[in-house]
Amino acid sequence: MPGCKCKICGKSLQGIYNRYGGQACAACAAFFIRAYNKKDEYVCKNENLCLAIPSQIGAKCQKCRLSKCLESGMQFSAFKGRNYSDEGIFKEYLIIAKKLFALLTIIKNDPQLLLNYYIKNDLKLLHEANSFDLLINSTAPTPSYVNKWATLFQSNQIPITEVHILFCTIISNLKFPWFSIQDQQMMAFFQRQACLDIYRQHTYSTNEIKEGFEKLASYFNEQFAKHFVTQQINNNNDSV
Repeated sequence: MPGCKCKICGKSLQGIYNRYGGQACAACAAFFIRAYNKKDEYVCKNENLCLAIPSQIGAKCQKCRLSKCLESGMQFSAFKGRNYSDEGIFKEYLIIAKKLFALLTIIKNDPQLLLNYYIKNDLKLLHEANSFDLLINSTAPTPSYVNKWATLFQSNQIPITEVHILFCTIISNLKFPWFSIQDQQMMAFFQRQACLDIYRQHTYSTNEIKEGFEKLASYFNEQFAKHFVTQQINNNNDSV
């Protein structure tokens, strides 16, 4: 979002920037997580004034950087008690990315499951996604673009409690160009209804997250077209 800056280092922000209660960039958010176990070790040599004004240079002082994080509204309670090393964060977001991959794969292979989910509240789609081989088999190869998705989720610090809203937003914006025009219109109708239901039933923690989810939905529509739709169209052509 143009004009938004990190309250700690002053870096310009893009995407979702509400992190643990404060307006911060991904780097300062990651520092805040690391600081939880090291906060008592930090010492300032400049009278605790290195970040009187947000500054990337001043952010080199760990003591002042942490103080500025807290001053901006960031709270340890947002993640306290969980294992949030950088590696731990990525693993958590990688699981989320794999779940999304499973959903998109199943929807591509059997779009009727998505329609049944919309029309009948049939949860078979979700059950099949949760039992997808990539999720339950630790040796299953992960496509490189799924790792990229995990990195994208991590850099945006997607709120775990709102991931289901993100997923609903994504699948409700997918396009199915291998369908007939009539079937595309039918699917689009139920997708629009699903989007309206999302906005009626769920309150986003911030407007920035809502706007960010809409941007991510657009991105994943492109990903669906690139990695799934093309393959499906080729499969249909081969079967003709």
